[in-house]
Amino acid sequence: MTFLAPIAGLIGAAIGVPALVALYLLKLRRKPLKVSSVLLWEQAVQDLQANVPLRWLKWSWLLALQLVALGCLLAALARPAVPGTAGVAARTILVIDSSASMSARDGSRQTPDVPKTRLEQAKQNALALIEQMRRAPGVRAEGMVIAMAATARVVQGFTSDTRTLRDAVQGIQPTDQPANLDDVARIVGAAALAGADGESAGPRTSMVVFSDGSLPLTQERLPGSVDLRLVRAGPEPARDAAELPDNLGIVSIGARRDADNPAIARVFVRVINTSGNAIETTLSCTVDGEPAGLLPLTVPAATLSVDAANATAPPLPSTPGEASGTLELDRPSGGLVVVSIARPDLLDADNVAAVMLRPVSKPRILVVGANDPGDLYAQMRGVYGIDRFLLGVLQDLEPAEVRTIDIAAYREGSPTGAFAAYDLIVFDRVTPGTMPQTPTISIGANVPIPGLRVESAASGTQTRFISWKRSHPILKSAPLDAVLIAPPMRMIIESSPPPHMESGSQDAARSAAAPTITPLALGAGGPLIALVEEHSAVRPIKRLVLAFDLIRTNWGKDVSFPVFVSSAVDFLTGRGEAAAGRSFTTAEPISIPTAPGTTRIHVSGAETFDLEAPNDVVSGGSVSMGVSRLAGVYSCRGAAPGFETVAVNLADGNESSLGTRNAIAVGGRESRLGTEHAGEGPKREVWHWFVLAAAALLLVEWFVYAWRSRP
Repeated sequence: MTFLAPIAGLIGAAIGVPALVALYLLKLRRKPLKVSSVLLWEQAVQDLQANVPLRWLKWSWLLALQLVALGCLLAALARPAVPGTAGVAARTILVIDSSASMSARDGSRQTPDVPKTRLEQAKQNALALIEQMRRAPGVRAEGMVIAMAATARVVQGFTSDTRTLRDAVQGIQPTDQPANLDDVARIVGAAALAGADGESAGPRTSMVVFSDGSLPLTQERLPGSVDLRLVRAGPEPARDAAELPDNLGIVSIGARRDADNPAIARVFVRVINTSGNAIETTLSCTVDGEPAGLLPLTVPAATLSVDAANATAPPLPSTPGEASGTLELDRPSGGLVVVSIARPDLLDADNVAAVMLRPVSKPRILVVGANDPGDLYAQMRGVYGIDRFLLGVLQDLEPAEVRTIDIAAYREGSPTGAFAAYDLIVFDRVTPGTMPQTPTISIGANVPIPGLRVESAASGTQTRFISWKRSHPILKSAPLDAVLIAPPMRMIIESSPPPHMESGSQDAARSAAAPTITPLALGAGGPLIALVEEHSAVRPIKRLVLAFDLIRTNWGKDVSFPVFVSSAVDFLTGRGEAAAGRSFTTAEPISIPTAPGTTRIHVSGAETFDLEAPNDVVSGGSVSMGVSRLAGVYSCRGAAPGFETVAVNLADGNESSLGTRNAIAVGGRESRLGTEHAGEGPKREVWHWFVLAAAALLLVEWFVYAWRSRP
């Protein structure tokens, strides 16, 4: 039992108890007696002479009863309350935040030396609410349990079996994923409207979120029948620098190779500091387990914004300090790069980040020609009708292989089989049936790419490049002023489906899978060079489309042509400064290409499990690993070359900031104020019982007084 107004009770006690006792100290009560002789008056006179204003307090049953009655009234004045069930709704949805920040070790403490994580505290609070639901008188309360991380997962549907609810809560495991309220709001909205007829709001539902409150905003709205409440886990929001959480976290990592010397790789790291003090630390770097360098950093302190004019106002979220650095590695062979912070703090998941550095390898290039004997320029072209200047530049790049075939041989082969081993395929004036899952350059022909068409133009026309993206890696070193094209082809970039399509429609699905088409160079009649980026493949694939026949230009003899071809090969194959490293986060799904003939991929690391490969593994396929629950380095036995090792990082500044809040917002609606902590439920006041007890005691006191005062 607790008192909601203890100060009022103490003030009343300070006034009432001394006043009652004073009545017994100052007033001498006398009883009328009949005497048989006046000789007794002498004693009465002596007693009267000894009657002073103060005398020792004597034991009296009347005083005891009056003190107890007064104590009951004073307790009622202090508003006594006991844990009650007034706030337990008939339907309660328990949302347990299991995101990365909930693994911070600053929850409530089991013992003075062993801190709980925020998730353990949240689960304890949820179990306390389930116990309140069990004890709710006259209410058959139902509960649902949802685990929230990168996606929302219904752990247990609505049930009134509290044991099942407890088991569901206790079975929720921590993750290294960021929190996401969108899925939760959609699930809660559907659950709240279940059973509603027509436009009715459905039964009254309470959504209780057990979280540290550091959640991203969502525009998803909740039905009006849903009451939103937050039960915070973790410490109170910080009001001064000394209360800020102590955590250093790596929130970004990437790798690029030097454009001039691809053997040199630069690893970029960004670190945040959530504490109130600047921290000097040293990041250690290893490549394939071998020490590769140290990176000293001084990370500034976090800044905390508090309304100095209103001390009772809620504190604003702090802004972590931030620092970044670069590690330079001479590593042409590539390898697994791991950067770690050797400093204990509240969260472990962001102390290590990894990236898979691709090796510098000479590309294998396949060139497909038209081999058209009826071509007017057949004598001027090279083998299989391939442009001589193009083939010469490709060979001068000294790749691992340059293979030339005609379109008939290409169609007879398997683009996903033998030809899948090539890093780049060049189509000179030919159109494949389908585009391979390999970077391509298409020259002077149409391409089977959605949203892009290349058509023949009228003869006799000519144009120059009138503008181009001079900052793009492909064109930044290739001046195109002197290039003349006669005639050019027409490149038509069709618009994508409207973005307002419903997410469940086929049009929206096609729009989501549509490639991104970026014009790089323009002529008088429209785009002449375009970059196509396909996002729906196992890994992003880039394609370059040229809307002209090279032999119909003077570009082959110009000094800019070999520069253009070299830059295009480096950009499309990833040999240059673009995308030298590969890593994933705990917020994105991971697809792993399978080795030919593989039926199962065995994944081991922070977790160990098997993934079944699709049926078309013989011709190459991929298997989805989904969103990784835990960050770390995973070994994938049975994956295609280059994917045997997968690096997964937290890399989320919001989770690493470890902020706490006393309110959250869903669709513009804030959670109910007066959040309960540590499993405390709503209070039920019982002051009226104390008033009744005082009245009963006063009635007993009156009977005792009357009995003692009878003649």
